[in-house]
Amino acid sequence: MKLDKKQAILDSALTLFVQQGFNGTATAKIAQHAGVANGSIFHHFHSKQGVIDALYLDLKQQFSETLILASQAGSNDDESFILWRCALRWFVDNPEKLQFFKLYCDSPDISDQVHQQVIEQLFGFLYEMIEYGKQCNQYKPLDTSYLVQLIQGSLFVSAEYALNAGGECDESFIKQSYDIIMGILKV
Repeated sequence: MKLDKKQAILDSALTLFVQQGFNGTATAKIAQHAGVANGSIFHHFHSKQGVIDALYLDLKQQFSETLILASQAGSNDDESFILWRCALRWFVDNPEKLQFFKLYCDSPDISDQVHQQVIEQLFGFLYEMIEYGKQCNQYKPLDTSYLVQLIQGSLFVSAEYALNAGGECDESFIKQSYDIIMGILKV
């Protein structure tokens, strides 16, 4: 039962944070939406920030597991394309989660240091890929953190565009958006 309450709180928090923002969402509203007592939030998470952080970690884990499975699928496609396709489809298939990540990454309540940690945790695989590409002289010798943030922003924008176009995320769109990013990265 505890896991059910905890998950209900996280699910409700996701919906309400996306609709009302972090500051506009009271713990009492989350509890009411989840159908639990307000004290349940403090029992499981200790604070609203605890709910935000737990939700971020939960969604990051879901995202990471999806990328890992995609990279192990044994496709003939380039691994960077596989990861781009998978990430883009995941965000298009999970628009609330996309909005949460955008909200979390852009929150003024998060320090620059924590923001950098969030990007590294969420898109850590990109750091390795970019460093390898730079060592092989395939990618421009620009700051890796800058390039990761550029890719992250492009991924979010591409997913938003697909969602605004009715959720169309076909192979042609994926390839075009990937080619744009690679055109920026490659030497």
